[in-house]
Amino acid sequence: FKIAIEIGAPGSVMCAYNKINGEYASQNKRLLHDILKHDWRYPGWVMSDWGSVYSTREALLAGLDQQSGYELDGKPYFGAPLKALAETDKDVVARIDDAAHRILVGMIACGVFENPPKVDEQTDFSAHRDLAQRAAEA
Repeated sequence: FKIAIEIGAPGSVMCAYNKINGEYASQNKRLLHDILKHDWRYPGWVMSDWGSVYSTREALLAGLDQQSGYELDGKPYFGAPLKALAETDKDVVARIDDAAHRILVGMIACGVFENPPKVDEQTDFSAHRDLAQRAAEA
């Protein structure tokens, strides 16, 4: 994984669903902060997999930068709950600043602002859903 990070230089990585040594990957400070961000000096951001966030403060302080697919989590942990926590917790504010910095660095490095994704108004989403269904059934 370290080689993939070094050679591929991804703007973001996604943490897993599972527990590692008793802690959910999205809340595992040893993996997200200590190893990935500190030891390996990874400059990008860490997003959750859909449905893999279980806390606000613990996940953020462990190194999670973005809650993805909150619709599948128990609730949106990085929305209003994060804002409320930031109003009383300086550690949370500092981590939010770091997360925002990491997200912007990754987006800039990947050229998102110079070449934003193009939305194709002609995309046949119904056909895409049908294809996905057939593939899943096969």
